[in-house]
Amino acid sequence: LHNNFTISNSQTLSGIACFAVAALVYSNSLSCGFCFDDHSAILENVDLRPGSPWSNLLRNDFWGTPMHVEGSHKSYRPLTVATFRLNYLLHGLEPTGYHLANVLLHGAVCFLYVQLCALVFGREAVWPSLMAGLLFAVHPIHTEAVTGVVGRADVICGLLFLISFISYQKFVAVSPTNKGSGL
Repeated sequence: LHNNFTISNSQTLSGIACFAVAALVYSNSLSCGFCFDDHSAILENVDLRPGSPWSNLLRNDFWGTPMHVEGSHKSYRPLTVATFRLNYLLHGLEPTGYHLANVLLHGAVCFLYVQLCALVFGREAVWPSLMAGLLFAVHPIHTEAVTGVVGRADVICGLLFLISFISYQKFVAVSPTNKGSGL
């Protein structure tokens, strides 16, 4: 990885372009309804309802079942369920808002991916970062994670990983003890 952490204006514009392309490519999902696991995770999950205490998000699994119950799936994703609850507060059970959140989160991941590529290829290598970002934005492997509402857990995972890794690289670049050595 390159020691110079600063991102050029061209890299920022490349990231914005990838965000826009990702949003455009997945905009067709905005008219979709809920499907498959969305029914259990959204429509039937009482943890999303305003009358349910927020603390239930820390006690229950992804589907709203208490973790200690034998029938619990044991999939623990309280941050994702919290975003579903915010969607519910804003949009009720209207699927468009849920899909819009996924599309915007994927766009943010694409933007950060371009910034990561700038760290790898160097800030002057705009075209390789842009091409990698565009390929990442439109690659069909992301379809299920972006268009299926429950796939938000995967998108949030990617977002938080990129934020963490880029932040770490920034810290290493300015750390006097590491002299910007990076990984």
